[in-house]
Amino acid sequence: MKTIIGLLILGGLFLSGCEEDPVIQVDGFQSHPVIYSMINVNDTEHYIRVERFYSGNAAAEVTGKNPDSLYYKDPKITVVLIGPTKYVTLTPVPVLITDKEEGFFQAPDYQVYKFNQILKNTRDLIYSTITIKVEVPGLPISIATTALQVSPVIWNPYKAQETFYIVPDSPIRIQWSGGDWNEVDMSFEIMEQYPDSLAKKVVRIQRSNDNFITGHYYEVAFSFELLVELINKQLKPNRNLVRRYFGYVHTQVHTGNRDFAQYMQWLNGINDFNDLSYTNVVNGHGLVASRSTTVRDSLLLDYWSRMGLADEPRLEALGFIEY
Repeated sequence: MKTIIGLLILGGLFLSGCEEDPVIQVDGFQSHPVIYSMINVNDTEHYIRVERFYSGNAAAEVTGKNPDSLYYKDPKITVVLIGPTKYVTLTPVPVLITDKEEGFFQAPDYQVYKFNQILKNTRDLIYSTITIKVEVPGLPISIATTALQVSPVIWNPYKAQETFYIVPDSPIRIQWSGGDWNEVDMSFEIMEQYPDSLAKKVVRIQRSNDNFITGHYYEVAFSFELLVELINKQLKPNRNLVRRYFGYVHTQVHTGNRDFAQYMQWLNGINDFNDLSYTNVVNGHGLVASRSTTVRDSLLLDYWSRMGLADEPRLEALGFIEY
């Protein structure tokens, strides 16, 4: 998931102007910064996008192709990180992003602001909040503060667990504690053995769940039926194969803070389009939020699960053979 590309289209529908004072198209209109930053505490490089909220009387596909309409010249950006025992102030440096997705509202190469900082140690956060300040001459200072998201704790599978068990009446259950938004990605390796080589394919399942179970943890289930269905959709019979068999299973639990959850609700259509409810920027628009990921890697399906899948009639043509 690219964290800095494409998610600030939200500002583009309203933008116009140039590097001088904006031409007023609507009574009472005022230029505002649009700030976007998605802070992943697992990363050490972090990015901030600063653009320009504008009003224009030209079509979006015309105005949006003029980079001067989208950005302020040399805004002053400050990052403040506060933790229980540490406090640091940073000045991000401008960098160019050259591999953007196409769209009306971005220049071919667009500028973002980068800072490098370790935000967590092996287990705990070093800092608890981040504040981003953007200063543009002639405008009030724009400020956004968000809590840094603690990494999710996976309770099931437990740390010493080596295998998953999945049969028709017993799904794989992932249980964890996390923030206000959560997603679980599971990847099942399918090994393909040829007479002279070995290849690997991956079947991925992604699930989101916002239901609290027993008040202590989240839970999501991956059923036997769903796994069989996805394997059938993604794999095709191949006469050149000696056999297929199951490899490792990888689990990633992603979680986001309250600001991230509110943005995801807006992104998924739970919004009133007359209300920019996703913004948490004072004297501006946009989003500053935080997310984190925990990985439980390299478990296997146990013997009975592998044999059950290999003997499943709907997978017979795919050549699964387990020992």
